[in-house]
Amino acid sequence: MHSVEILVPTWVDEEYETGEQNEDGSNTIAVRPALREERRVVDLGADSLKALQEALQPFAAVSRPAEAPAAKKRGRPAKKAAPAQTPPSAS
Repeated sequence: MHSVEILVPTWVDEEYETGEQNEDGSNTIAVRPALREERRVVDLGADSLKALQEALQPFAAVSRPAEAPAAKKRGRPAKKAAPAQTPPSAS
């Protein structure tokens, strides 16, 4: 058994601002279809894995390497260091 991570393209409804305003001055919102990727994991036996690889081969042949997803920042932002103070000059 092999666990394989796949990205499944799916159509979703996406809200967007049209650039127009409603009578009350708020921005007009509309809905349009948008293509999104859904990350999934499927467990495949040897035969199913081979069938998946064969089905994807024509697409893989014309594909290019993907960029790594941007790392998500975790935690709170670092505190800024206080400016260094210079000691008063001894005169």
